Amino acid sequence: MNAVQQIAKGVCPVCGQGHIFQSSSFFSIKPPAMNESCTHCGYVFEKESGFFWGAMFVSYAFTVAEIIATIVTWSLLVEGSLDTRVIWPTVAVIILLSTFNFKFSRILWIYFFAPKSVKSKS
Repeated sequence: MNAVQQIAKGVCPVCGQGHIFQSSSFFSIKPPAMNESCTHCGYVFEKESGFFWGAMFVSYAFTVAEIIATIVTWSLLVEGSLDTRVIWPTVAVIILLSTFNFKFSRILWIYFFAPKSVKSKS
């Protein structure tokens, strides 16, 4: 399994078997809970306190892209200039994709800092 497939499945960057999050679904109602380490190989996901601050910026970038996509789609579907009606669809998109952004940004951050020797195995 290559790295893209592993990221999509949300599995450990070392062994490719243990899940990073307790729930493997990217879309869920309840807040996502992370495993502290891989259940299969013991790889620790949070390397140090504050490790996931960078993932917050990745999530922010996803949210900005979603806002831009929503506004562009709104302007193409609804004639006329943009007005306050675009706020509610934008808020809905942000809320609906918040758990996806949270999980996906953390998974990307973990893979970005996985040891190079580990990445070459996949």
